[in-house]
Amino acid sequence: MNSKFQNLRVGLACPLNSSICVETTEVAITGQGVCVYNGERLPCTWYGFEFDYVRAQPGDEVLCVVTSNRSADFGDPSGVSREDANQFEYELPLESEAGHFFNPQYTIFEPNAPSRGTVLEETVCSIGKRELFRFQMEFQFPR
Repeated sequence: MNSKFQNLRVGLACPLNSSICVETTEVAITGQGVCVYNGERLPCTWYGFEFDYVRAQPGDEVLCVVTSNRSADFGDPSGVSREDANQFEYELPLESEAGHFFNPQYTIFEPNAPSRGTVLEETVCSIGKRELFRFQMEFQFPR
């Protein structure tokens, strides 16, 4: 029995509501949110994706690979995982046979950083060798 993934939504995230509140693949990095990155509270922009699934095996892990056209540091509240990298991988464990999965993400707003302009990213998520979905996002940084 193959698991089924459906209703993929990508865009601006509302972490308090645990949902994508505006579907879009173009995200302006404005710093209107607050995030904890590497132990510090910093201005950021929230985005992400969500999907529904059925017939999964509890404990299955969805592996997502992000590839960017610009190098960046990747991490989370506890620390930096990869520095100056164009690719990053992460796993999303599925807790049950069916459900809804929300994956909030963020980018730190650095007003004094050198101009980054537009950054393009592609995310491909799979279980084993089976691709589940892929999407591209365009991030607009202040110039």
